[in-house]
Amino acid sequence: MELTQATVSDLLDRIGPEDGCLHLPGDTDPQELTELLGDRYGAPRTLVLDGVADPAAVESGGSDLLLPFGDRAVTLRVWAYGGQWVGAGTARDGEGIVRPVLAVARREVPEPPAAGPGEGVDWVERLERITGWTPAGGRRRTGRRPRPAWAPRCRATTGAWSRRSARGPSTPTWTCTRSRGRI
Repeated sequence: MELTQATVSDLLDRIGPEDGCLHLPGDTDPQELTELLGDRYGAPRTLVLDGVADPAAVESGGSDLLLPFGDRAVTLRVWAYGGQWVGAGTARDGEGIVRPVLAVARREVPEPPAAGPGEGVDWVERLERITGWTPAGGRRRTGRRPRPAWAPRCRATTGAWSRRSARGPSTPTWTCTRSRGRI
């Protein structure tokens, strides 16, 4: 089967907006299908690799794509697109033959937090809620800026640095207390 963006659109139309999947003809290249969907939806996430489902991806809600396949999915790459999950890869059919597949499942998109009159909604918090993302290490934002990565090295090699306003409040300079030099 020759794959183009038009062919992919036709295949997705055959599935429809509801949950469903298609076992594609054996001559369909699953990698080419994944690349075409990647061009359309962006970078995919791996939901199943070598028959093993990724627990982190399953927790994010992509597990609805696995329902039509049960434990027969071999590889499955997924994209979150609006109110649906789109998946492509390979799965075993009823006879145990590995075939290319295309699947669509409903995706629950959280509502943005409501703001009262005159209240601004923090866009970073809204983005975290919608995507389910949390900062590395599970740390929450504290409102304080993190210390620059270079500060400990400077302190260790040249002494302590302090911010002084030598030329008035609008032009601060950085001063090393060991060398008394300005930057």
